Amino acid sequence: MKLSVKILSAWVAVELLALPFAIPALAGFKSALKTQPQTHVKAIPMPSPQGSQIFLIVANTPFIVISEGRAVDLTLSLTQSGFASGVEYGKHAQLPGDAQTCSRPADLAPARIYTAVNPTAKSWYQGQSGAIKLTVTHGEGDAPALSIVPKAQAATARIPLGFAC
Repeated sequence: MKLSVKILSAWVAVELLALPFAIPALAGFKSALKTQPQTHVKAIPMPSPQGSQIFLIVANTPFIVISEGRAVDLTLSLTQSGFASGVEYGKHAQLPGDAQTCSRPADLAPARIYTAVNPTAKSWYQGQSGAIKLTVTHGEGDAPALSIVPKAQAATARIPLGFAC
């Protein structure tokens, strides 16, 4: 037998002996690659009349709206589709929860004023066609600072709920 055939035979034998160890390792590697899809919440501020704030929101996960800096009644209205400042939205969207609600933060500290139970879009790739419009009416005076974040963020669990109006 030639030397190259002996080397090839030895290499194949080593590979066959290693196969029982390689298969479980590859299975573990493959399962490690199966991760949850990334969650995205994007809120785009839109031009708003005095006393309100308007956002287009596209989210592939439930989200919360947090208010900070103003303890007044905040009326939230969600619209599934339409036009905002000439931009069409919501062609492939769904309402993430209640279409109207009212909340009052207890003080100037951060407070959860809206909790979505569903995403607005079934797929992140839907862009503005998966967006909804959120209008927050706060009356005269300074506007509260609003944040719109994924519900699953660990820090959001410690933020108290606002009171119903």
